[in-house]
Amino acid sequence: MSYVISEYENPRTGVKEVHKYYNANYGAPGQRREARSKPTYNAQKRQNAWNKQEKVRRYIQSNFDPYDYHYTMTFKKELRPESDEELKRIKKSFLEAMREAYRKEGWEFKWLMVIEQGKRGAVHWHMVVNNCHNDHTDTAKLIAMYWKRGRPYGVPLDEDTDSYGNLAKYLLKDQEKEINDYRLRDVRYYRSKNLIVPEEKKRVVKEASSWRRIPRAPEGYYVAQVLNGRNRFTGLPYQRYILKPAPKPKGFETEIIDPATWWNLEPDDEMYTDEKRKEETDAGGSIRRNQYEL
Repeated sequence: MSYVISEYENPRTGVKEVHKYYNANYGAPGQRREARSKPTYNAQKRQNAWNKQEKVRRYIQSNFDPYDYHYTMTFKKELRPESDEELKRIKKSFLEAMREAYRKEGWEFKWLMVIEQGKRGAVHWHMVVNNCHNDHTDTAKLIAMYWKRGRPYGVPLDEDTDSYGNLAKYLLKDQEKEINDYRLRDVRYYRSKNLIVPEEKKRVVKEASSWRRIPRAPEGYYVAQVLNGRNRFTGLPYQRYILKPAPKPKGFETEIIDPATWWNLEPDDEMYTDEKRKEETDAGGSIRRNQYEL
């Protein structure tokens, strides 16, 4: 029997995220398997939302530093876009102006953006942008110069890069509305093409039917967190853990994580019925099948 190890390394901090799991098609001989169940409509949506949130977190961690900026760009009521097409033109014009201003200063313009609509229909967007400065200008001045449709409000990113997961969750908070109302459009993020693309490396461990509940850390690392759980829909076990570069802090003990805390998923008792399938089709969306774990 074999299992898969998926590993992602943060290029800036050297922190590694490791995921061990069995292929659902082949099972795990010798391992207890719980009964299979059908993912509900909301469970699928939540899983996809979590996947997107993790991708955005990795983009931020891989490309931005503490004291880069998270900006909220608002619109004055009389200057709000009246259509999606106008919003696209405004976004394109602003980004092109910023890119050119950065180029003139010899800087590289890096950004990630999420467009959000408020409860009363007011549009604004969130943008994570690299902070550059010299003796006569800086990022804050350039944004104030080129954003005249409302108020740009910027805060520096935290020194603790582990907190960027909370930032990703905040940027994509409208996904919760989307989960509960299939008629809403998918929450999208946009990014500059020059960002480092987070990549996972996968390998198969053959002739192995299980793994240690507390994994051994490779040389130069220590195990900071570990989670042992079971896939809610295949019944198969999986493991996720965080490796941080040595040295390990004095007196440090590996943190054992509750699966529900890690995934931040809520119980979902709604049945995935034929009516829900029809709603999903009528909404024009296709929900990707992923690993449903908890």
